[in-house]
Amino acid sequence: MTVLRVDTISGIGSDGPVFDGDLEFNSQNFFVLPKGTTTDRSRGRAVFAGLGPNSSNTISYLQIQSTGNAFDFGDLPRVGNRMRGSSSSTRGLFAGQLDPANDATVEYVTISTTSNAISFGELTQGVNNPGMGSNETRAINWEGTNPSTNTISYFTIATLGNAQEFGDMIPGVRHIDTMNSSTRSIIAGGWIHPAGNTNVIQYVTISTLGNSEEFGDVAASGSLRGNAAFSSSTRGVYGGGADTPANAMQNTIEYITMTSLGNGTDFGDLVTARRVEGGGTSNHIRGVFAGGYSPSPAFYNTIEYVNIASTGNAADFGDLLESGTVGALSDSHGGLS
Repeated sequence: MTVLRVDTISGIGSDGPVFDGDLEFNSQNFFVLPKGTTTDRSRGRAVFAGLGPNSSNTISYLQIQSTGNAFDFGDLPRVGNRMRGSSSSTRGLFAGQLDPANDATVEYVTISTTSNAISFGELTQGVNNPGMGSNETRAINWEGTNPSTNTISYFTIATLGNAQEFGDMIPGVRHIDTMNSSTRSIIAGGWIHPAGNTNVIQYVTISTLGNSEEFGDVAASGSLRGNAAFSSSTRGVYGGGADTPANAMQNTIEYITMTSLGNGTDFGDLVTARRVEGGGTSNHIRGVFAGGYSPSPAFYNTIEYVNIASTGNAADFGDLLESGTVGALSDSHGGLS
């Protein structure tokens, strides 16, 4: 067999997965592309939980590379909403549900296997609308809530147990979502109880315990809360939410470069403005915005997507199983190699 050597780098490149291996000719004299390792294959699953106009135990999933409606994944042990999610490439955690009061419970799923969620442990306090970010090994919980705290905690994703203290937020906020690289977890804006929204973007270094630091400011929408967010390993994207002082729903999408401190920059617009608690997640190429709440028609089930590396408006992806606020995670987001 004739073998053509190609220079490849294992992992995710700027244009998608890049697979180790050789280009070969098979017995019919056709090229055979390198298959890569098992970690390169069959990834791109997004999982959503905490749906429903009030509360639900529904978990659903989709493949980020495609378009279409979500499928049934399983159930949470009990109903909840206003959740957020974090994940490694194999395990996803959901927390922060309002049930009906602020709740500390954390549940997990194995992302590749449809099933019901199982108890993982507890946050340091009862919360709702937190931010949850992660790399492959550690989940960062931006817990600020109930009614006004600035707590950041963490889990080791592979080990069941309760959250440990990480540091403090500056300022303490809720109604947030995260953007993550393998080294940083970042949140944009949020609501400071009882003062109102903030425009501050802040970050932590995931591997190092300590307080958050200022990254920059949200740009076009001024102060902002309730946005959905996701990232590749280099670019973070956040969209939607509510501004101050009008508390009006936003359709603005902005982005940051994860490694460079600075303000948000205009990316494009959502198809539909969403005020709070849409769920954002991604693989390294494409990000999805799902669900959310606005005063009218109240709750959404729509999913939209953007290509992270290219600025532009969002496009329709499909629908969730139910309308509502939602937490999201994936097996291939920007914090994962």
